[in-house]
Amino acid sequence: MSLSDTKRVLQWNVVMEALADAGVDAELVAMVEHARAVDMTVHMIASTLIGGADTKQAKNYIKVEMVGMLPPFDRMYIELARPGGKTSHELRELLRGRLEQARNWLAEGGEDGRDAVLRDIEAALSAEAP
Repeated sequence: MSLSDTKRVLQWNVVMEALADAGVDAELVAMVEHARAVDMTVHMIASTLIGGADTKQAKNYIKVEMVGMLPPFDRMYIELARPGGKTSHELRELLRGRLEQARNWLAEGGEDGRDAVLRDIEAALSAEAP
């Protein structure tokens, strides 16, 4: 067990002791224990995948799906981005901008901006190629 893993276990133990000292109900303790199990699982999966990642390939990714989310949440995203990398939200905004540009060009019905639109789209496609 690494030093960071030992630290994580100790931090969780402190949380569990604080809950016991506070006398919280069993339902809350069960929720925290579930969160602890999820945390440990995600940490182990990420550590394994990162250890086996192709360091020459910059487009490695990890996707974690969780089911059984409690209201008011219907989804959760965890994103890790390398310095200079774009988040999925930033990529959606980039796509939205390009689609608006193409829509405007089509609505105007002119050939004037066609080459510029195509160059912009090609630049975006090459920058974010999988």
